[in-house]
Formats: sequence, structure tokens, C-alpha cells
Amino acid sequence: MLSPHTPLRILLSICSFLVILASCSDSSKTDLITIKALNESIENSNQILYASCKEIMTSFEEKLKEPASEKRAKLWFPKATKIQQLSSGVFDYIESIKKDINSISSFSSILFDKLMSYKKEILIVDPKITYEFENSLNVFTSNINSSKANQRDLFENYFDIVSTTAASAMLNKLQNNIRVVEKKIIEFCYEQSSHLSFGPCIIDFPVAIINSTVVQPGERIEVTAGVGSFYSNKNTEVFVYRKPVVIKDDGIAVCRFKAKLVAGKYHVPVKINYTDQNGKQVTVQKEIEYTVANIQQQ
Repeated sequence: MLSPHTPLRILLSICSFLVILASCSDSSKTDLITIKALNESIENSNQILYASCKEIMTSFEEKLKEPASEKRAKLWFPKATKIQQLSSGVFDYIESIKKDINSISSFSSILFDKLMSYKKEILIVDPKITYEFENSLNVFTSNINSSKANQRDLFENYFDIVSTTAASAMLNKLQNNIRVVEKKIIEFCYEQSSHLSFGPCIIDFPVAIINSTVVQPGERIEVTAGVGSFYSNKNTEVFVYRKPVVIKDDGIAVCRFKAKLVAGKYHVPVKINYTDQNGKQVTVQKEIEYTVANIQQQ
């Protein structure tokens, strides 16, 4: 079982940031510094997400040995493993593009197809995954995800009109999306293995997530927090920036606010008070990091 104090300062969903710099050139020192800082932030996020996924899978393996969860864990652990394999495949493919980006003339069309295939394969791993994530699984950027007609054209344009540095930043962002999808769904599989067939989650799993780790100045941010698989718990309290957040009937507390206007890294303090399955009062404090990147769409 994952400890209630496990630092999961990661997000379930990162899909709202667009990196386009039509006017940026490698000769622009200011732009280079900005994009390099952005790249560093995204790469750090990727590493944290990867470590978190490994932690969940390690805990998953333990559930295979527990009599109370063995049967369901044997059903869901292979599905989580499949999610990891699919995610690693497309993540490594993007990594290969990054390494040879100066020698590859065109890759956007093939990459688009691979990402679309990845999304399709993820959703058919299990009907419950399809039902839960069909309308929320995002592998691109927010404006591509919202487009109904020309997703391919929008995607390919990102790499046709930007500098090599900006293209690398976009590739990092796509890898970040993959890591987020991977964590979100293996976490879902883990929770399914912890459910009694007739009732709610039998573990305590405090979660605090942010909808995007990289945002534009003043962009709307959403923090979601709760315990377990978000089953209602009357004894749960959630505080964001030390202010109480109303917990809805489904057990989820959602706090919405605007990002800072000045570029940089910021931390959102979240505190969760709850009563665990043994009747013990537990307090978990987390800091969710996000980066404001002042990169404007051209």
C-alpha cells in the first residue's frame, strides 16, 4: 500500500499549454533563456512523473501478495503494465527525434499518427478505462484537443514554423503529456485493484493534482484534491493556500484560481485532513509546483 505521506506532487492531467514561437530565432538570447528554463522545468516534471509511476507499480506488486487484493490485483496489474509499455514506446520514439532533430527533415506527420495510435491503444486496454478516459485523455495541446477538423494540420504547423529550440520544447511537452497519461491510468488501475466488488476503496490514497504544470501568465488553474479513489468521505477536509475548499458529493474538492502574471516557478500549498480506514486522524501536506512561461502564440 502506498503510504498516505507519499509525495505525489504530480498532476493527472497536463494538457493546456501551447509552445509556438514563430518569431523566435536561435539568435535571440532572451527567447533562448526562456525556452531553456521552460525545457528544464518540463524535463524535471517528466523525471518526477516517471519516479511516481515506478512507485505506484512497486506498490501494485505488493498488492499481488495481499490476500484482500490479490484477485483484483492480478486482473489489473497486467493492464497497468501494458499502459507502461505503450507509454514507454511513444516516449522513447519522441526521445529519438529530439536526439536527431537537426538531421531529420520532417517527422511531424509520423509523430501525429503515433500519438493518435497511442491514444487509441490506451483506451482499448479495458472497457473501464475507455469509459473513464475517452473524453479526457489528451496527448496534444489544448487547442489541438479542442479542434474537431484539422488536428493534423495544427500539429504539423507547430514544427513547420518554429525554431529548433522551440520544436524541442514542444517535444518535451508531448513527452510530459505521455507521462501524465501513464500515471493517471496506472493510478486508476491501482485503485481498481483496491476496490471491493460491492463497495468503495479500501485504501487511503491522498491525492492533490493540478491540471497543468506549465501555464501562461494569468491562465486559469485547477487543483483537485481528495482521498482514496475520490469516494465521499465526510471526515475529509481540504485546504488550498490555507483556505478550506468545499468537498462535493462525489468526494472531490476543486479549487480554481488564476496563475501568477510574472514568469517563474510557483508552489501551491495543499493540506488534506482525513480519517483513515483504522479510524486514525491523518494530515497530509503537499506542495504542487507550476511554472508560468511568458511565451506568446504568434
